[in-house]
Amino acid sequence: TTTTTTTTTTTTTTTTTTTTTTTCAAGATGTNAVADQGECNLASGDYSTVPGGQSNTASGLRSFAAGATAVASHSDSAAFGFSNAACASVGAGSINFCVSDNVYINGSPIVLERRQLEEQSAVVDEHTLQIAQLTALVEQQQQQIAELLRAVVDRQ
Repeated sequence: TTTTTTTTTTTTTTTTTTTTTTTCAAGATGTNAVADQGECNLASGDYSTVPGGQSNTASGLRSFAAGATAVASHSDSAAFGFSNAACASVGAGSINFCVSDNVYINGSPIVLERRQLEEQSAVVDEHTLQIAQLTALVEQQQQQIAELLRAVVDRQ
């Protein structure tokens, strides 16, 4: 009698592919509007423009939005989002630049950073306090001088 033992090993590999689809309004839906390149850009205002970027909306009449998450919702407005935060127009005929650092013209900053303004404000506050203290000291000295003058006059 012959005994045969057979061992069978089964290996199962499972591959899971997940596809995430981002749904967003995109394209040019306004009269003579343009949404050229980028992702999730919408030019819904008449004669509005979104030249590219990501998640921009130009919904105002003759509005313009560029960069990322810029929204120009007012007539004749523009929003430029370059700060990794939402940037919206602030009114009809406005241009809003949202930046993380500063705005430059020919390499020169045109806006002081908030930190610099706060530091300068603190210096002004300190100087204002010092002026108040010096004013009080001057008034005391004027009173002492007036008393000394009266004492001199009284002795004569």
